[in-house]
Amino acid sequence: MKTQNKKSLFEIKLDELRANKEKVYALVQQQASDSETITYYKQQAKEFGEIDLEILDTEEVDETAYLLSNPNNAKALEESIQEIEQKETIRYKLLELRKRIGNKGIVNKYLVKSTFWDSEFEGLDLEKDKGYIISRIAERGTDIEVSFIISYYSKEDVLFVVNNAPEITPKTKNYFNTIVYENED
Repeated sequence: MKTQNKKSLFEIKLDELRANKEKVYALVQQQASDSETITYYKQQAKEFGEIDLEILDTEEVDETAYLLSNPNNAKALEESIQEIEQKETIRYKLLELRKRIGNKGIVNKYLVKSTFWDSEFEGLDLEKDKGYIISRIAERGTDIEVSFIISYYSKEDVLFVVNNAPEITPKTKNYFNTIVYENED
């Protein structure tokens, strides 16, 4: 069951701006009674900054409509909406990217550069270089790195690499077999 997240400040502001924009469109359509006038106002409303509300003969035009009647205000409001939409789009793209790649972005946070002193640290890929990363951390890694690989990779992958790597000592293999099974509880 999905839970709805609270709206961000950007989303709230964007909703308010869109609601104000729709009020203006509704006002334009209310005041236009015949089809020719509706067509005229639709053409005027194609671009948000081109709405000319001073033509309307009404006292119902609220503060939002007044602000929007000035092309400079309308343009500024449109730019504000676009800026908010761009920020939200970027935010959602980053969230989607984070979901898609999983914990790959954590490499530099949990892995110590000195453990991989003889290789290109920034070029490591958690999936492609899985065996290399696990064996290197098993032989020289810190406790943080060890707990990272145990939590990131499956227990079977970690134990397979550790038990089959010729450079890892029997003592280290025994240590890994012990801690991997301790973490099951």
